[in-house]
Amino acid sequence: MQNSDSSHRPYYAYRVEASLGGGKFVRVERRYSQFLALHNELRKLVRTPEFPPKKLRNTSHKLLEERRAGLEGYLQHLVRLNPVPTSLLDFLQLKVEELT
Repeated sequence: MQNSDSSHRPYYAYRVEASLGGGKFVRVERRYSQFLALHNELRKLVRTPEFPPKKLRNTSHKLLEERRAGLEGYLQHLVRLNPVPTSLLDFLQLKVEELT
């Protein structure tokens, strides 16, 4: 999803949607830079999967979709960690109690 910041520069935000079970659902939008900050924090604590590269040669639909799929796979790996890292819960705007 393309947006623009206060300086009117375009950026892409990725919608993260997760079903927590029991009818609970979370939806947040995050920029690539927020995913990267999460990755940099987590790799100090746990072994992380490969992270999609920052540089895009262009912003074609195909490349953006590849990045989105990479970020999705990255998050799917992280949510399987036990315990789920606090920084990931913060990223998703969740509390530990909401997972049970």
